[in-house]
Amino acid sequence: MTQALRHRLFLTLLLLAGAGLALFLPFLPAGPDIYVHILWPQQVARCLAQGQLPLWLPDLNAGFGSPGIRLYSPGGPVVVGVLGLILGDIGKALRLAWFGALAAILMVARAWHPKTPTLSGLLLWASPLVPFLLVYRAASSEVLALPLALWLLEAAVQDRGSARLEAFLWAGLWLLHAPTFMMTAILVVLSVGVPKPSVAGFQRRILPVVAGLALCAWHWVPLFLERQLVNLDEGLTSDIFRATKNFLFSPSPHDAFAVRRLGWLAAAWGIVGLMVWFHDRRRGALVWIAILLATPITYPLWLALPPLKYLQFPWRFLTPVSLLLPGALSSLATQRRTAAIVLFLLPHLWMPPLGLVRDPALAARESWVELGEKVFRAFSGNPLVVDAVQNRPAAFSSLATNLQRFGKETLVLAPGAVAVQQWQPLRRTVVVEAEHAGVVELRLLAYPFWRARVDGKPVVAAMAEGIVAVPVPQGHHRVEVAWSGNPATPWGWALALLALAAMLAFPRSGKP
Repeated sequence: MTQALRHRLFLTLLLLAGAGLALFLPFLPAGPDIYVHILWPQQVARCLAQGQLPLWLPDLNAGFGSPGIRLYSPGGPVVVGVLGLILGDIGKALRLAWFGALAAILMVARAWHPKTPTLSGLLLWASPLVPFLLVYRAASSEVLALPLALWLLEAAVQDRGSARLEAFLWAGLWLLHAPTFMMTAILVVLSVGVPKPSVAGFQRRILPVVAGLALCAWHWVPLFLERQLVNLDEGLTSDIFRATKNFLFSPSPHDAFAVRRLGWLAAAWGIVGLMVWFHDRRRGALVWIAILLATPITYPLWLALPPLKYLQFPWRFLTPVSLLLPGALSSLATQRRTAAIVLFLLPHLWMPPLGLVRDPALAARESWVELGEKVFRAFSGNPLVVDAVQNRPAAFSSLATNLQRFGKETLVLAPGAVAVQQWQPLRRTVVVEAEHAGVVELRLLAYPFWRARVDGKPVVAAMAEGIVAVPVPQGHHRVEVAWSGNPATPWGWALALLALAAMLAFPRSGKP
C-alpha cells in the first residue's frame, strides 16, 4: 500500500467516524452562542415545513415572532435549518453542518496544497482556534464560513484562482458570516502590496470582492433600510461588544479569561509567522498584519474606519491567521517545520476549558412553549425563546406586558367569539363575531411590514401597543394580516441580477 493510499484511507476513516459522532452524539457545545444558533435553524425549518420563506421567525419572543436572521448573516441558519428539516432533528443537523465545514477544509487544503494535503488539512483541524470557536463560543456561522475564507486567502497568497468562482465564494462568505467576510477582504486586498504593490493585482483581487458583494445585494440593500427598525447597530456594537474594548491584552475586555489566553496564542503564532515570512513573504506579512489588527497598536485605525466596529472583537483576526499558517508549515525545512508545528499547537496547553450540554432535540413543528422548556432543561436557555438583542424592534419593549395579557397559548384577543382559520409565519387569518366595534389583537409583534385586511379591504393596523391590532366594526368579519416585505427588496434583487449578468465577463483562469 502506497503512502498516498494510506493517507487517503486514514482520512476516509476519520471522516466516517466524524460523521457518525455528528449524527449520534447527543451533545452540543456549551458556548454562549448555542442558544440562538439552535433556535434560528429550528425556526427556518418551521417556516419551510409550512411552505414559507423564513422572513419572519414566528415562535421567537414568546410566540410573538421576530424579524430574525434576515438582519444579520442568514446563510448558516438556512443551511442547518434545511438539514434539520430533512433529518427531523436540529441538533443533529447542526453537528453535521459543522462536521461538513471541517471536511470541506480538508478538501480545500487538498486543492491548494497538493504536495502535502494531509499534513496541511490535519493542522487546520488541529488548530487551537477550532475548539475555541466551535465549543467554547459555539460560533456556528463562523465555523461554517471557514472553508470559504480559507479558499479565498489561499487564492490571494498564491496569486491564482478563478475570478468568477471567487465572486461566488465571496457572496457565500457574506451570507454565512459578514465579520469573516470583512476580515478576509481586508487581508486579501492588502496582499497585493506584498512583496511589491501592483495596480493590476489590486484590480484582480478587488473585483471579485465587489462582484460577490453585489451578488448579495438582495440581502444587504433591504438590510440597510431595515437596520433603523431594530436594535441592530447598538446590539452589535455597544457595551461588551464594543470593538475598541476587546483588543488582545486589553485591560477590560468581554471574557477577559479567554482573551488573555488568546493573547499568548497570538504571541506564539507571531513567532511562527516570522518563521514563515523568511520562506513566504506574502503569507508571513498577512499573518503579522492580522495579529497587529487584533492588538491595541491599531486602535487609531479602528477609530478611523467605522465599519470595523461590526467585528465586535478584534481578536477575531486570529481566525484568518489560523487558516494561513498551516499551508506554509509543511513546506518549511524539516527542523524549522517541527519547531513551527510545536509552536502552532502549543496554545492548546493554555486555551480555556471546554464544555458540553445535552442536545435539546428540537424538531421543526414545536410550539414556543415546547421550545422554551427544552432549551431551559438542556442548558438553562431563556424559556421565552427571545431573539438576539440586535434583532429586537421597538415593540420588544412591550413583550412582558403583552405576554401577561395573552398568556402562553392565546393567539387572538377580540371583542367577541373568534376562530383561527390560518396561522402561518407570513399570513394570519381569523374570523371574528364582534359584539361591538373594537380591535382584534394578534399574537404578533408590531412591525411596519405587516399589512391588514378586513373582509378583503385594506385597513390600517394599530401597532402602538407593541402588537398588530386590527380595528373592526360590530358583526361578522374576516381579518387577514400578511407580510408585505421590505420595499427595498426589488432594488436589491435588480442589483444582484445585474451583478450575475456581469459575471459572464469574468475570465476563467488559473484554477488550482
